[in-house]
Amino acid sequence: MRLSLVVGASILALPVISSQICASDNDCYPEVFEPTNEWQVVREGQHIPKGLHVRMNMDTNEREAKLLDPNETDGAELVAVDNQEEAHEETRKQIEEALAKYKERVKTYKRSKVNEGELNDFGSAVAEIMNFDDDLGRAEEALNTLSELAHDREFGVRLTQKPDIFEKIHTIALEVNELRIKETCYGILGASLSNNPEAVTNVLQNQPSLFVDTLFGVLRQKDTTDRIQKRVLGVLQGLTSDAKFVQQRIGDIITVFPSLGQQAKDRVAVILEDLNLTEKASKADEMVSNYLQEWLSAAKSTSEFQFKQYFKTLAELHETGLLKPSKQFLLWLSEETEKRKADKDAKDVDFNKFMLDARHVIFGNPNAARKADEL
Repeated sequence: MRLSLVVGASILALPVISSQICASDNDCYPEVFEPTNEWQVVREGQHIPKGLHVRMNMDTNEREAKLLDPNETDGAELVAVDNQEEAHEETRKQIEEALAKYKERVKTYKRSKVNEGELNDFGSAVAEIMNFDDDLGRAEEALNTLSELAHDREFGVRLTQKPDIFEKIHTIALEVNELRIKETCYGILGASLSNNPEAVTNVLQNQPSLFVDTLFGVLRQKDTTDRIQKRVLGVLQGLTSDAKFVQQRIGDIITVFPSLGQQAKDRVAVILEDLNLTEKASKADEMVSNYLQEWLSAAKSTSEFQFKQYFKTLAELHETGLLKPSKQFLLWLSEETEKRKADKDAKDVDFNKFMLDARHVIFGNPNAARKADEL
């Protein structure tokens, strides 16, 4: 079995003069992979130029590459990516074949059957994860194996067909305090969903709703690092390929935004841009602010609760005074606060007063707040 992807947007990759990598005194090879029309093994440390057909040869467990023939797919599905880094970070998404067989094998698996040298095999790595008992060294080695194998789409599909393995990796991420293991766990989960609609459907159907709720819980924890937040958002980003998920959960992603670190904020901005929800801005805060201003002023809120959450999030973003509201938003805010001020039957007087104060103190002239009438 061979699973393939295309590195880069171009069809032709030219040979490149490069420095050498020496595995030993008698074994040196170019640092930049030199493609031909035939499959060749990509050696350790080699950089793959754009425009090549790259595959994982599951018979030898080696990456192979060659010049791209647009009339040939080698029986594998091609996945287009912008560059090698994106291929590594954004399309690491599949965790091996024959998952249906592994659930039964894991149930009867005995740890003594797996020695240290076998943990680079998918089946052994999965068994190690399913039998995790606080041996962080072995768990990390097994997770690294799964992370490397998650480059191929079929693995992501099989990983998510049944909830056990996916759920176990998530549980390890929640329970283990080692940050690098947490990052690897969330990296595997996110990679398995990236550009993989079938895997996304599997997760949304097979995992309990608590799975997504827990992801947002991790984002809201004060001790969650920026890097972990970014990895968690990578999982959520994969799920946003499902339109229903976007409709139900994009509000949660938006409202948690102000409490995120910068890397995580940048990931949220990418999510919004990929979903075509807002135009690209120079800063993530500005992009989310523009999204919220447009959403509120265009009356897109589906409920008063969502309206309040979005307005409070926008106000929190603008509290620093570094972001400037648009004229369209200020006009809407003036009309909205006056309308709420005139509503004698208003149920949430406190929120309406908050909006009026925010209009002057956060979005406008603070001195004007003294002239605002009580609601």
